[in-house]
Amino acid sequence: MVSERTQREIDAMRRCSHPNIARVVAIDAFDHGGQRHVFLIEDFLSGGSLHDHVVDHGLFSAVASREIAVRLVDAVAHIASHNLVHT
Repeated sequence: MVSERTQREIDAMRRCSHPNIARVVAIDAFDHGGQRHVFLIEDFLSGGSLHDHVVDHGLFSAVASREIAVRLVDAVAHIASHNLVHT
């Protein structure tokens, strides 16, 4: 159904269970124009992007920046605990 590389990515995503990492809800595929297209449905994580927040509200305070950094480091540590690398 999918390439070996895509399957490795899917397997890696399914191994992660962390509040700051979107969970894979479903995976499916369809054919169109003679090509196979695979798509993922992931949890919606509210809050928008960091870029949009800065554009709309300005830079984060030092306290907010630290809280975001702690969450990001915790998510990356979770990924690393499964011997995965986020690229």
